[in-house]
Amino acid sequence: MADISGIIISSVTPFTQSHELDDAWVAEYLSHLSDGGVQGVLVLDTVSEGPTLSLDEMQRLVDATSENIGGLQHIVGSGASDLNDSITILSHGLGKGADAVLLRTPGNESNSSEDIQFISTVLRELPDGAAVILGGGVAPEAQDLSDDSINSLLDQSGDKIIGVQSRSKDAEEIKRLIATYSNLGVYTALDATMIQGFGLGASGAFSIFGNVVPSSITQIVELHKAGEDLEDKMWLLDQLEEIFHEHGMIGAVKGIMPLLAEPRMTYPREPNIIPSLGDLKKLEDRMIEVFNLDGLFHSFS
Repeated sequence: MADISGIIISSVTPFTQSHELDDAWVAEYLSHLSDGGVQGVLVLDTVSEGPTLSLDEMQRLVDATSENIGGLQHIVGSGASDLNDSITILSHGLGKGADAVLLRTPGNESNSSEDIQFISTVLRELPDGAAVILGGGVAPEAQDLSDDSINSLLDQSGDKIIGVQSRSKDAEEIKRLIATYSNLGVYTALDATMIQGFGLGASGAFSIFGNVVPSSITQIVELHKAGEDLEDKMWLLDQLEEIFHEHGMIGAVKGIMPLLAEPRMTYPREPNIIPSLGDLKKLEDRMIEVFNLDGLFHSFS
């Protein structure tokens, strides 16, 4: 059974300025993540990828990732709410060597009979030996799966389920989930809960903002493991994640670089190409510099 652990980046999907899938960018991007010290990458899981990507594009992205994954753990999301497409893309990912798949409900309520039937059907159709992490709906406000839902799915396809993902910001709920499902991996879904999740014994953490500054995300986790008080950094991660959700990767790079220098400045998202690695590295350098200056974090407020 797959052992998925550490910091897993919930990958953005790169497009060219003409709105074509940018396969060539993937190799450099994965190298950037690997150099940043993270442990894995999750493709096809950011909001709205289902409506914006065709099945062919999803398969191309999985192929490009598998060909350039290097030493990173490779997880594939369904990227779609359509039942047949979900089965197809997850099976395709496993066939291309993905270490695991993340299976979400199509709806935001997550525990409706329709949503659970959806997951049950996909689980049943995935090949023997599949390693599956269960999660709630794709939208940030979606519910987590309840214990009843998880237990029902374990009864049906427990041989394929290796873990559950939680969006909860409640430390006690994360702790309870880890204790309840001690035989499974438990993964936090938010940058804001990454530190507390690892502190409580979570197997891994999915990071959105690690797309932009993987080294900085890694540094925060390492400082936490060394016993530093990271209240400011936890707050910072929460702010960065909100910026990323609101403005996307382009807005994060264009907005946060000047924001770090001039905290009162804000920038709207612009429909443009994915930032260059040079842009990312400049932002990375500035983030690392800021992390070493005590008390500066609250200038974001």
